Amino acid sequence: MKKLFLACLATMVLAGCSVDYTFFTYKSQKELIAFINEDLVELGSMEADARKSMIEASKGPNKDLDQVVAAIENDAIPGYEDILDQIDSWTYKKSEMKKLVKETREAEELYLEFLHKRKDALEATDDSLMEESDDLLADYNKKVTTLNKHIEELAEDWEVELKDQ
Repeated sequence: MKKLFLACLATMVLAGCSVDYTFFTYKSQKELIAFINEDLVELGSMEADARKSMIEASKGPNKDLDQVVAAIENDAIPGYEDILDQIDSWTYKKSEMKKLVKETREAEELYLEFLHKRKDALEATDDSLMEESDDLLADYNKKVTTLNKHIEELAEDWEVELKDQ
């Protein structure tokens, strides 16, 4: 009887370990945390660097459109091309994470398209091109909002606590 009890106990323990949800959840959590704390932080820094000269050239009452165009062409566009390369280097195993990476890339591609359109609009002093670039910027902002929502939903599903900074 004692052997039967021990055999049943061992079977229950082994059966309980055969599908370790905690282990898989931990790996998922680890990927999401790395995405947020490492990749998105680095991406934010790269975006700030890419936009810096464009923002500086756009400030003040005496802004020079040629300087703004040069900043977009020489710093912002190459910076966003580097951002896309960086995103392409990210490797995640979970399908949910791959979707977040895809969404991130789509948003950054949209911003790069905005930069090209804005540069063209400024060079041609074309109001319709300027309006098109404004629409692209609005679409980019919507994509980023949607991406943030998906990150929050995934964090909730995977029990990762997000803290406001």
